[in-house]
Amino acid sequence: MKLSTELKILIAVIVGAIVLWGIYALSDNFTKTLTDVIVKGRGASIEEIDPIYTNALMNAGTYQIISKNVSKEDIAKNFWLTYVGKDVSSIKIIKKTKLSKAQVNDAFKGYTFVNGESFDFLKKAGYVTKNLTAQQLNTLLSNYNLSTIQTMLNTREGIPQFVAYKLEVQMTFKDGNSKNANVIIMRAISSATGQPYKHLRWVVSKVY
Repeated sequence: MKLSTELKILIAVIVGAIVLWGIYALSDNFTKTLTDVIVKGRGASIEEIDPIYTNALMNAGTYQIISKNVSKEDIAKNFWLTYVGKDVSSIKIIKKTKLSKAQVNDAFKGYTFVNGESFDFLKKAGYVTKNLTAQQLNTLLSNYNLSTIQTMLNTREGIPQFVAYKLEVQMTFKDGNSKNANVIIMRAISSATGQPYKHLRWVVSKVY
């Protein structure tokens, strides 16, 4: 049976769409991001960390919250110290729950930028020279970035492909111990510096 030119074009378009969908489906997987941030930890790319976190620390010096802006390398270390803090050898997903937009917003209420360990790291690295406690610095970062956090959330949530999950995971540490934790992971539309991107990517927002 001889196919018409129009039918051949239609078939080619359908096949092309299927191929592109397959490529997207294979690449659209948060497992690598989860592994990079939790297991690789200190060496993770900051593009795999929520820009709400990276943007705040990258500009903290500019806004005179701390003595100087935190470098990209140290932001990854600081996030790991704040949310993991112990060398992980492997991570296993136990359960995945899709979050509503209201639940996503709730995840950033009282958001943690630093804890005791990561605050000590920032002090030793010369980022914090003011007479501050970890709690005071966290409050300053939260208050200063309140409107930015909401703007960034509104932007990503406005994208049709936006999705966020709460993952229940089991982390096995290099010392042989293990513990269960929750990880908030979602798609973000902005870069680590908060500037708009043309594509969504997976980022880890918090671990608790």
